Amino acid sequence: MMQRRHLIAVLAGLPVSLHAQGEAELVLVVGVGSGLQSLTRGQAVGYFTGRLRSLPNGELAVPLDLPSGHPVRERFYRLLTGLGPPQMNSYWARLAFSGQTQPPQVMDSEAALVRSLRDNPRSIGYLPRAQLDDRLRVLLAVTRAEA
Repeated sequence: MMQRRHLIAVLAGLPVSLHAQGEAELVLVVGVGSGLQSLTRGQAVGYFTGRLRSLPNGELAVPLDLPSGHPVRERFYRLLTGLGPPQMNSYWARLAFSGQTQPPQVMDSEAALVRSLRDNPRSIGYLPRAQLDDRLRVLLAVTRAEA
């Protein structure tokens, strides 16, 4: 029940606390060719929960995910939504079954995710800040959702 409250609080745009000390900061990024210049936490939640599908220019957004079980993916969803892998899997199963939307596109690796971000200006992904280069633009630092 507490995890559901996390998601509701995040979707409502409630404030968040700083990321945990000692962990690499995760950031939402796009390729420098993207027209997207910034992202609110609410928009980030919307893109990665299927509630927001279009970019501000009207084009279809392409959120990118790392493989299931990848530690960065698990940490990303815990920080962004407060939900762990089983809860997110259940969430996406319900939405996919009802035909409402599909989960983010899964990349094979962090390198594949970076390539897709660079090649597709509609894609949005997440990475540890330390893996950024000058061909990626940070939209938002992902911090822990409050209880």
